[in-house]
Amino acid sequence: MADQPGAVRQVVLGDRHVAWTRCLAPDGPTEVWWAPREAGRPRRVPGARAAGGCDVVQIVGLHRDLVVLRTTARTTLARLDAVDVRRGTRRLLEAETLPASGTRIVAADVEGPRVVWLRSVGVGDARVTETVVADLRGRATADPSGAGPGRVVDTRALIAGAVVPTGVRVAPSGGLVVREALAGALYGYGTGAQRLRMVVPPRQLVRVGPDIRVEAADLTDRVLAYTLADPVTGRAWVHLLDRTTGRRRMLRRLGPLPAPVPRAVPALPSPAAQGRHVAWRERTRAAGGYADRVLVFDVVRRRARVLVRLRDDRRQRAFLAPPSVRAARVAWAEVRTRRPAGPVGGFYGLTPPGSRSRVLITPVR
Repeated sequence: MADQPGAVRQVVLGDRHVAWTRCLAPDGPTEVWWAPREAGRPRRVPGARAAGGCDVVQIVGLHRDLVVLRTTARTTLARLDAVDVRRGTRRLLEAETLPASGTRIVAADVEGPRVVWLRSVGVGDARVTETVVADLRGRATADPSGAGPGRVVDTRALIAGAVVPTGVRVAPSGGLVVREALAGALYGYGTGAQRLRMVVPPRQLVRVGPDIRVEAADLTDRVLAYTLADPVTGRAWVHLLDRTTGRRRMLRRLGPLPAPVPRAVPALPSPAAQGRHVAWRERTRAAGGYADRVLVFDVVRRRARVLVRLRDDRRQRAFLAPPSVRAARVAWAEVRTRRPAGPVGGFYGLTPPGSRSRVLITPVR
């Protein structure tokens, strides 16, 4: 799809296009690029460029010609926009506001024309987190105060910080899963536990104790794919939950990770699920260094296979970005640096000059 200077840190597949973020140096700028999924040259999204780091612009998702971006450039306040990849026109969905009691964007996701996000509003024990859903086909935009055009479908009171929503995922049919941290501030109940909770119908899908963390999750109408990790040892497990039967399956057991590798996403597997496929990227020890792999699991055939493998030496100069899945296709990025990048174990957080990336896509059967 593309061969460019800089580091591609995120690749997202849509129904028509592929979009990715490209960072040119540790302090930015970060740009958003796109290309037609079938054929066509890559182009930069007009106006989607920000200085200040390699994570100031994040792609939430794609629908037709719209890419949803979460941007935190220039200030510490984030905003959520739907941007036309061809013309650069923006539709504001949500904007954080300055007072301590103002709005904060916690997380967001896109599936088809539906965009969902978590926003935190209020101060102290009066603060609440709302789950908001909006349709990208609508014309409404947020007003200057930051109030978005979406519909609130769930509210969680943050009394004493006992239950704190930290992530959200939406399925094609509209099902919502919220990731929550249970701080145990009330009577010590569930101290340090984490869970994945279905909003409609309300039920708990996954719950783990204080020694294990839910690092990532993705949702389809059929399955929930998620990663559990032990932050102390670096062990990780990729699981699959059948939403119809309730059966669980462990897809992958990793670890312990090499000591210098960061104990968080993207170093840990972050599954991407769509249709009958679940894909993730993992970094493991290999003879003389490391190896990055992208694996794909077929939910129907119940079979996993290695899609691509990239060898690296101890100097840490070759990496794969986490994959994206859509319509029986998988897209990812291959990043190579001229010199070792960041802490041993990955290019996470740093993009040294001289980096070069390739954006790749392939069908899966």
